[in-house]
Amino acid sequence: VLLVASVLFFAHELRHASSRRAAHIATALLLFSPAIVHSVFTVYRELLAVSAMLCLLACALRLLRRRRMSDAVASGLACGALILTYFSYVFLPFALLPLLFFLRVRWQHAVTLVLIPLAVTGALAMRNARYMGDDVCLLPGCVRGSFAWYVRGQQVTTLTGLQPFACLWHEYVTLRVVSEMPECTVGQVMNKRWPDGFVGHEGEIRAEAAKGRRELLAHLPLYLWQSAVLVFEYHLPSMGGWGRTFNILECLMTLVIYVGMLLCLRARLRKEHLIFALVVFYGAALFPLIDVVPRYRIPALPAYAAIAALGYAAWSKRKA
Repeated sequence: VLLVASVLFFAHELRHASSRRAAHIATALLLFSPAIVHSVFTVYRELLAVSAMLCLLACALRLLRRRRMSDAVASGLACGALILTYFSYVFLPFALLPLLFFLRVRWQHAVTLVLIPLAVTGALAMRNARYMGDDVCLLPGCVRGSFAWYVRGQQVTTLTGLQPFACLWHEYVTLRVVSEMPECTVGQVMNKRWPDGFVGHEGEIRAEAAKGRRELLAHLPLYLWQSAVLVFEYHLPSMGGWGRTFNILECLMTLVIYVGMLLCLRARLRKEHLIFALVVFYGAALFPLIDVVPRYRIPALPAYAAIAALGYAAWSKRKA
């Protein structure tokens, strides 16, 4: 129910920001996305994240259309919900700020949109500090992030040349990455280092993460090369959910979206559509720096679908 309501709300605002045709196309791409449907039935956190992203984009479009403080507050609350669900989006408010100023949003509205999610994040950190103490991870995802930094530090010295592509081959084609190249996966590397789990080892994990970041800086060109390969992995279809039929449908839907995005290159866009590009570039730039699986792209799918819908709408208009 939350997902459908969020999609309809987003489509309503997209119609005002573009056309009825684009809104209908975006609605179809989102409601029939195999990856999103899979997240509904598996109760992944991506379901909540994609709903929060839909509300954020819809509220932001409404803010650009009506220029009201209530819309800025709603956008900030949606952004805060997105961050609490998917903490990697914690820097998104800072990325939005210059775009809002470029779009001539009042500074009071722009600052409100940014401060609310930061206040939500700070409140969560203070709550965790009160109940769990200052010596533990105070924000969601930071232990997983520390694992990822440690693993990337290991990989930057063990995976060279074209080996990152070999990781993708074994991960998504042969499906034998665990047996052939276990050093490619975060889970296998961290389980080898901490076979009993991370409970009670938080301090050690943070220390190893710091060592990993130093290794990345010491091998910066190779780190950037591996991150570029992860950008490619980030944009692969989110397969592996419900067997071969599901994987084929997900590949087709991903192809449909990317074709629409290519068609959008020839479309006449409004300045407010830049918010979709911002979300796309944010995820593509941030996630590959730490850790990536294609599932991490699901929260950003509304932006991908909106760009594709704009492309198909413009293409159909030219052909009419």
